[in-house]
Amino acid sequence: MRDQHVPKPRRVRLTVAIPASVVSDTPHLREKTGKIGSICRAISIYRADELLIYPDLQKKNQERDVRLVSTIASYLETPQYLRRHLFRRIPEMAYAGILSPLRIPSHSLSMSDGSLDLGEIREGLVTGSSERWSDVYVGVPDVVRVKGRLPIMSRVAVRVLSKGCEIKGELVDKREIRIYWGYKVTEANSPIGEALKRGPYDLKIATSKFGSPISQKAEAIAREWQRSKQAIVIFGSPTKGLHDIFAQEDLDLTEVVDFVINSIPHQGTETVRTEEAIHATLAILNLIEAQ
Repeated sequence: MRDQHVPKPRRVRLTVAIPASVVSDTPHLREKTGKIGSICRAISIYRADELLIYPDLQKKNQERDVRLVSTIASYLETPQYLRRHLFRRIPEMAYAGILSPLRIPSHSLSMSDGSLDLGEIREGLVTGSSERWSDVYVGVPDVVRVKGRLPIMSRVAVRVLSKGCEIKGELVDKREIRIYWGYKVTEANSPIGEALKRGPYDLKIATSKFGSPISQKAEAIAREWQRSKQAIVIFGSPTKGLHDIFAQEDLDLTEVVDFVINSIPHQGTETVRTEEAIHATLAILNLIEAQ
């Protein structure tokens, strides 16, 4: 990578779960867009692998809310040079221009002469395909040619193997890239309680102002983190905490998750916004993991 900053991926795969109504307290699309952007920046800073968007209001169709959060989060995670190929102009994207870039390793910047480095890994889009070869656009004038037939317009990661009259590369499994490569966006098609039961999570952490101060649970969380392979951290909505959200499924939050923590004890404000809670919680968990 050309950038000297090369963040390592997490040993424990981390999912951050947020409700579809996360922007329900924000009336204007411009502010909604900015709020989602702040959340995506936060989860990228702390190297989350997945953003899970779950429905949290049982008596309301939240398809529109899910689509808004998912679209903006996916747009931000996509390298800038691929966005115009993958995202059409839709109302949800009206204020995409205000979003701050994530600056994660998968968002490679091109050299002024359009060249690529040998061994460089880049996100790309399949633009042409035959029985033997596929051409992948990676943000520079010359495509990278890889072996095999790939679906047109599919998004892949490629490693540059050789340069000359044509650039040759190979496909790379993103799970095997040994640097933090970004997050994927998942839309849960079931309430969060059911999603936890179906999911692969072996460490479940819920956030709540009624939870135990995280300082009291830090050692226990650290022990479980070391044993875990897939952790999930769940956040509530601006109008409903997780106790209420789980109660809609007739579930007791404390019986479904491993820890219910308050990451901002003695808060000085009446409420803590979701994006603020995400920053505070993931910062502390980041320190716990580093111990």
